[in-house]
Amino acid sequence: MYKLYTKIYGKISKFRFFEKLSTVKTISPYLSEQGLWQFIKYFTVGVATALFELFLVWLFSKILLSVSSWRESAENVLIVVGNTLGTTVAFVANFLLNRSVSFKSDGKFSVQFIKYILLFLFNLIVSDIIIYVFSSIGVYYLIVKLFTMAMIVLWNFFMYKKFIFK
Repeated sequence: MYKLYTKIYGKISKFRFFEKLSTVKTISPYLSEQGLWQFIKYFTVGVATALFELFLVWLFSKILLSVSSWRESAENVLIVVGNTLGTTVAFVANFLLNRSVSFKSDGKFSVQFIKYILLFLFNLIVSDIIIYVFSSIGVYYLIVKLFTMAMIVLWNFFMYKKFIFK
């Protein structure tokens, strides 16, 4: 897998357009053979917890929408609350799995957890705002949730590696 990556990277980096992309230069130091396996573990943990999170967001949103007497006037707010609840429950599982499986960190738990909470709060605010805006204009909230999760995954790997689980 690493050989395939280096071969592709070698060919792509010859093109001026890709040479100027900061993401290629940013990603390449992390994708040594060890870094690539770490990213695969991160991705696997991420997929598992993302499915868990999606299920929880769907479940909490459905429960809130079915029991609320003011459903019609605040459906988007209830969906955001469901997103907040589901994401909060899933974040604990994600932290523990990434700490022990993906990054095999033995750093101070409390410091890492505080940093993780700060990143989580930033991610949650971004996610809630995007879900509220797009569900308000009629986009199905789980489609928007998938989009925001994919976006967050991209920056989280680097934040985990550089700042949280270093």
